[in-house]
Amino acid sequence: MASIVRIATWNANGLLNHKQELISFLNINKIDIILISETHFTDKTVLRIPNYTIYNTTHPDGTAHAGAAVIIKNSISHHELRSFQTEKIQAANVKVMAFPWSFTVSAIYSPPRHKISTDDYIQFFDTLGNKFICGGDWNAKHIHWGSRLVTTKGRNLLKAIMTNNYNYHSTREPTYWPTDLNKIPDLLDFYISHGIATNSVLIETNNDLSSDHVPVILNLSSRIINKELTPRLVSKQTDWVKFQQYIEEKIDLKHRIKQPEDLDRSVQYLVTLIQEAAWEATTKVTEPDHHTKNVPFYIKELIAEKRRARAKWQRSRNATDKLNYNRLTRRLRTVLLDCQNAKFNYYLKNLKQEDHTIWRATKGFKRPQVGIPPIRKTNGDWARSNKEKSNTFAEHLSKVFQPLESNIADETIEEYLDIPCQMSLPIKPISPAEIRSEIKKLNDNKAPGYDLITEQVLKMLPVKAIVLLATIYNRMLSMSYYPILWKYAQIIMIPKPGKAPENVTLYRPISLLPLLGKIFEKLLFKRLMNNTDISSQLPLHQFGFREGHSTTQQVHRIVNEISRSLEEKRYCTAVFLDVAQAFDKVWHTGLLHKLKRSLPSYYYLLLKSYLSDRFFTVKYNNEHSNYHPIKSGVPQGSVLWSST
Repeated sequence: MASIVRIATWNANGLLNHKQELISFLNINKIDIILISETHFTDKTVLRIPNYTIYNTTHPDGTAHAGAAVIIKNSISHHELRSFQTEKIQAANVKVMAFPWSFTVSAIYSPPRHKISTDDYIQFFDTLGNKFICGGDWNAKHIHWGSRLVTTKGRNLLKAIMTNNYNYHSTREPTYWPTDLNKIPDLLDFYISHGIATNSVLIETNNDLSSDHVPVILNLSSRIINKELTPRLVSKQTDWVKFQQYIEEKIDLKHRIKQPEDLDRSVQYLVTLIQEAAWEATTKVTEPDHHTKNVPFYIKELIAEKRRARAKWQRSRNATDKLNYNRLTRRLRTVLLDCQNAKFNYYLKNLKQEDHTIWRATKGFKRPQVGIPPIRKTNGDWARSNKEKSNTFAEHLSKVFQPLESNIADETIEEYLDIPCQMSLPIKPISPAEIRSEIKKLNDNKAPGYDLITEQVLKMLPVKAIVLLATIYNRMLSMSYYPILWKYAQIIMIPKPGKAPENVTLYRPISLLPLLGKIFEKLLFKRLMNNTDISSQLPLHQFGFREGHSTTQQVHRIVNEISRSLEEKRYCTAVFLDVAQAFDKVWHTGLLHKLKRSLPSYYYLLLKSYLSDRFFTVKYNNEHSNYHPIKSGVPQGSVLWSST
């Protein structure tokens, strides 16, 4: 927990033009949160600040002017609130987790040409909650907070402050320094708070940034709660020799597996052993302080020189001093850009196809930074916190994973399923060498399941662990039982591009399953393809989930059909269907009926166990929902779901 939180506010007059100097400002001044006015963003604007998250609100007309943004350190526990977006006021709002209570930070911009009444201000403040700090360019002048005169907007804002017992915090010095010498500097940028002790706030000015406004820094004495580090089993500090030695010394290969409960215990034993070995061999990593990033000394010197030149011009308002300040500003901007280009060129030179870094870089450049704003609950209220969001998503998915109502009589099908299966040959056993070979093929960049076991961990397993894993897999084959621990899916929600982000139905669920279970699925799938004539039961035009059948070949097939129809002078019609939630609504009873008719008994019984008693939890920013059962659908993210 941090004891002092540094919050800055600044009118950037177009943030994209000041990216590099803003990054230096954040690092040198150790800013935790900065509230930006006049971002000039649109819905298509993409801006990334290393180690920070940006939440912005654009002007309602969607053009590149006005707007506000909150830029907050990734390490601070927080979540986005609903923004306030009118022509008179644009504000981005974020809830910050602190001890003993949380508070809202709000970045505001109020364009000067609009008239704002006291009721308009009160309506805005009511959206911020009981405890908040709101900073930005208010364009409201009053001598109470240090402006040189009183305007109507300032008078109405003061009434709103007095009516609700709010506090204002300002430097009582000009924050707006117009380039036109005929205009007089004045104070426009300040903070308004509620529920925050005034003796815990200290205001300071700063001249490091280049615009016609100076940044104002608010130092808040508060115990901010940092985000928990994303849980990982291993890191760059993992001692893999120690990891293997721990497993070799602790592992017990004498497991008596006679019942499904025994198999579940053996799986739990192996997973726990791998986790304990990884934790034992990994040095604990503390939260890095991204503010300690070294800023080159010559850049610090240039910033200090520019700061002195600006202060001199603000005192003298002399044209010569202004020219000197502008010269240093341009020089600093050029130096920062050259420094950034040098870093970027070094980064590009180290990208390789072999380790897939070039593709990750391409994906990062193409994909904008996407957050999840507050979403609607089923009762119409807003889910704001990460926990509320994860539970809201889970409640939605629990309804999705329910079978559709059907007029088909289940009794007849269930009677068929209750008939004992015919005898069949057992499934070919799995060897340790086969498991090791499959592990070597794994992609190192895939996300793990809830057990945190990654491909890297599996590739470092000693021989004894592979032998025990082979024993477990073979007992699964002989007992036709799929362990319960590998049926738990961790789901993350991805917003669909261009869709309303507050609607839970417009997100794509991505399931993360335990890797040990997915390896078994791959080995079983190979046996299924080798021992069962699945291909003969599929129509020739079925291309999905079939080896050697690509989208390109399907396009060729359709073109051939069209060409043949034209040659034979016949009509050629086509129907294109997109079945909503097709895989989420798969009817288990009907699917099992087809599997029983098509597969040998050992495969059918194992797939029946595989589909039953599955559960899921939704993860959002290290917060997990409660577990919910899956009563329909096939487990997306697995290997076997394509075969079923």
